[in-house]
Amino acid sequence: VISNTIIRGAADIFCFLVVMVVILMGYVAMGHTVFGTIMVDFSTVQYSLITCFQMFLGTFRNFEVMRQANSIAYFFYWYTYMVLFRYVLVNMFFAIIAKHFQVEDKETEEKFRQ
Repeated sequence: VISNTIIRGAADIFCFLVVMVVILMGYVAMGHTVFGTIMVDFSTVQYSLITCFQMFLGTFRNFEVMRQANSIAYFFYWYTYMVLFRYVLVNMFFAIIAKHFQVEDKETEEKFRQ
């Protein structure tokens, strides 16, 4: 059932991942532009990508340096990134999976009834 769910939802998952990568790259570019000259964590695009991933996982620890560098930009960058990625995009991903799981579950149940 689970593998069929992923196969059934592959197109939706792919479209979602494309949108997510575009949004992520926007935050990577913004972090590099705003904090790149001040923090090593954002000094290159690659470091910015790693830092964004660390922020998503909760392992990034240089908040104080970010806040001192530019408090308004820090507030906007940090909170919009966390709300968007941790809550909105993760829940959208799970909603896509749940939608296709329900369809697959119904079809599997109907097959067993016959």
